[in-house]
This record gives sequence, C-alpha cells and structure tokens, in this order.
Amino acid sequence: MSPPPKKGGALKWVFIGCGTFVLLGLVGGGLGIYFLVKNVAGTEVASAPGMVGQESAVTFQVVEPVPHALWIEYDATFSGGGFRLEGPIVVRTPAGVIVQDALTLGLDGPPTASSSGRVQMNSRHVNFNGQGSSAARVRLVEIPPQQVGTTVTAGVTATASALTVVRSLRLVVTR
Repeated sequence: MSPPPKKGGALKWVFIGCGTFVLLGLVGGGLGIYFLVKNVAGTEVASAPGMVGQESAVTFQVVEPVPHALWIEYDATFSGGGFRLEGPIVVRTPAGVIVQDALTLGLDGPPTASSSGRVQMNSRHVNFNGQGSSAARVRLVEIPPQQVGTTVTAGVTATASALTVVRSLRLVVTR
C-alpha cells in the first residue's frame, strides 16, 4: 500500500508559479523601460555648444540612412515672472532646407515646436514668486533619413525673455 499524498504540495507549486510570474514581470518591465528610454533618447551622433541671440548649429555627416533627432539642452535662471526661449529651427543639407520649425520653450506650458508636441527628458523647473530656474533636454525636431555621406547642419537661433539668463545651451543630434 502506498503512503497517502503529502498535504501542502499544491500550495508550494502555486507559490513557485506566482514567484516565476513576478520575476518575469520585473525582468520584462525593466528591459522594456531600458529599450524605451534608449529608443526615445537615441545614440548621440554630434553636439555643439550654443549661445542665445545668435545661430547655434551642429553639423554631422550621415553614416546610416535613418531618421535623426535634434535636441536642445539648456540651463537657465529667470526673474520677473517667467522663462521663455524662442526662435527658428532650420535643418539643411547642401541641397537645401529639409526641416523648418519654430522653437517655444517656457514655463507657461509644455515645451513645443510649432508642428507638434515634444519629448522632454531630465527636466527640472523651479518657480517661486516669479524667480527660479529651468533645465531640460528637449527633443525639437525629427530629421528625415538622408543619403549616406550627406552633411547635415541643424541650427537654432534662440532668444530669451528679458529677465532670463541662459547659463548653458547645447544642441545634440541623436539617431
């Protein structure tokens, strides 16, 4: 005669099964977040420092015929009620202009360019009684795929509101 089955064996398998699902969810979620951030931010191809009040430009040569993105990184302080950066965005090749848009960054709403909403990363905004600071990395425009070897120049002429001091400005191209 065989011994009676052990009690509690099914409960052990329920815990193992649930633990496996939780572990797979954590690993899958972590990988999903990693690839999402990597795809949104992209790989930096070129960058250049910028200045307010004059055209800041970054130039790169296409090595893969894939879309690229132009980002602006800034760090600014302001007083008197608000922060604002505005100006034209122009992306050109030797053949001519391929992207033209308008930059508008400010504390009165999300960062935008005229054609659509923009992705903002690593942002910090402080505003206390009209004085504060703002820093962020904002995706401005997508640069359509170009032929390998094409030289692309992306420029922004940013102007700041009267009581805004831009401590740093940098243009970044990613793919």
